[in-house]
Amino acid sequence: MVEVLLVSVVLIVTALVMDHPGTEIVLLDNKSSSNAIIVTTEGGSLTIDTPYEGTRLESSSEAPSAPETVSDAELTAEDAETFAVAPPPPLTLTLYFENNSAGLTSKSRRDLAQILPLLRELSPLRITITGYTDTTGSESYNLALSEKRASALKTMLEQRDVTMRRCQTDGLGEYLLQVQTPDDTTEPQNRRVVMTIR
Repeated sequence: MVEVLLVSVVLIVTALVMDHPGTEIVLLDNKSSSNAIIVTTEGGSLTIDTPYEGTRLESSSEAPSAPETVSDAELTAEDAETFAVAPPPPLTLTLYFENNSAGLTSKSRRDLAQILPLLRELSPLRITITGYTDTTGSESYNLALSEKRASALKTMLEQRDVTMRRCQTDGLGEYLLQVQTPDDTTEPQNRRVVMTIR
């Protein structure tokens, strides 16, 4: 899937250069995960993986220019019309779970209660909920537990009258630890779900 996305970006870039010499391409900061773009022309290829770095394309036969950093203020000022119609960035909320459980910690229950009025106001929502675990237990057990945590949060939202246009749940188990630990280590910050709200 990532390869298809990158190919699509390359095709779009090529089309832009043919019609608009001097096209600038800047990688924005998506704040919730890492991202990158590959800019390819007949003259060469350039990978940009640092937010607010960009390149300039003069023609489809020339290589992309060396990456340059653009400040958020510069970018916003230069392209104010574009940013005015851009959708708001997604909201991200991380909630934590009791050890070996699909039950939220008491602090996370309070955090969820505080954000519920906003979620109801913004409804209907598109929500992605991804569950994670620490490294205690087998990989297969942790994958199943992370899926249970994501499903449990979806159920909590439904029971609390949050209207969702779409809600995707997924569990990644021990993958993408928030705090790096060796195997079989209890770590409360890794026992979590990340909810992305659009």
